[in-house]
Amino acid sequence: MNRKKARDIILDITERLSPFCIKIEPVGSWRRGKEELHDIDFICLESSTRKIFGQPKEQLRYQIERLGDCLSSGGKSIRIIYRDEQIDFYITRDTKAYSVLKLIRTGSAEFNRKLCGIAKKKGMKLKADGGGLINPETKLQIAWDEEEILKKLLGHVPKPEERE
Repeated sequence: MNRKKARDIILDITERLSPFCIKIEPVGSWRRGKEELHDIDFICLESSTRKIFGQPKEQLRYQIERLGDCLSSGGKSIRIIYRDEQIDFYITRDTKAYSVLKLIRTGSAEFNRKLCGIAKKKGMKLKADGGGLINPETKLQIAWDEEEILKKLLGHVPKPEERE
C-alpha cells in the first residue's frame, strides 16, 4: 500500500484504540519512512495494574480483534486484515519492553540481524522479546532503551530511515 493509504489506516486505528492503550505507535516500514508498505506494524503499551479510561485492560485485545478479520491472536501479538491490508500489533505491559519493541519492530530485518551480530561479537545478546541487551552469562540487562541499545552497539543512534 502507499503511504497515503497507510496514513489513513494509522490515523483511524490510533483513534479507535487510544482509549484502550497507554501508548500506541506505528513502527516498521512506516517509521522507516518507506513509500510502499507491505503491512503496518503497531506497538501497544497496555496497563497491567489499572483500568484504562474505565475499561478493563483486556478490552485492548478485544478491540483489536474487532477491527477486522483476525488471522492470529496469541501471546504478545495479533494479526488482522483491516481495509484489505495486513496489520500486526505487538502488545506489552512493560514500559522497558515497549522501548525494545520499538527498536526491533522498526527493523529492518537486516538491520536487526546486524545488531544481533554486533551484540554477539561484544559478548552480549539482544533479546527481541523485549528483554533488551543482556549479558548472556549473568542474564543481567545491560540496556533496555532504544537509544541506549543503539549507542552501546553502534556508538550512535541512526534515524529510523537509516536502518536498512
